Amino acid sequence: MMIFFVLDAQTESEMEGMIKIIGGKPMIGNKDGEKNEKPTFRTEINTFWLDESPVTVAQFKLFVKVNYYTTDADRQGYGRVYNIEKEQFEEIKGANWEYPQGKNKEKAKSTDFVRQISFNDAKAYANWLNKRLPTEFELEYAMQQRNNKKYNFQGLDGSQWEWTDTWYLLYDENDYYSKKLNPSKSL
Repeated sequence: MMIFFVLDAQTESEMEGMIKIIGGKPMIGNKDGEKNEKPTFRTEINTFWLDESPVTVAQFKLFVKVNYYTTDADRQGYGRVYNIEKEQFEEIKGANWEYPQGKNKEKAKSTDFVRQISFNDAKAYANWLNKRLPTEFELEYAMQQRNNKKYNFQGLDGSQWEWTDTWYLLYDENDYYSKKLNPSKSL
């Protein structure tokens, strides 16, 4: 799992390692996509700052050390790992941010993007940095910008789960989302 963090309007000198995403009115969803990506609709996104790359194991390790933090996977004693052959997630004893595939597998390198991080862990890390998780629509908008040469994102290709600060629900089956983004309430 990857984590990106967002800051709302701040001074540019404080934004080292972040990319300013200029707000706009993008189309959200994919008319040719899966059922949970339909229908498409236009929304409004305010300008925001997004980390240019996901959190690394080294960065998360510092957070754990400084705060004596215990992740949900460590507390539970297992993590969820995707089994390609079975096409499903399985609970693997000992899988955590240091050993994302389990204790019997390779230890994560300090430069790897951190994995086995729960929503609670991601929120705690963001709060520690005085940042927040992006909303689902902010992240989708940023992903739409990834081929724009003006932005230099790393790891924003959808190959891993990214945490957002809003629930992932079918667009056409809930009224939680409004056509105007930037909800005043976060989870």
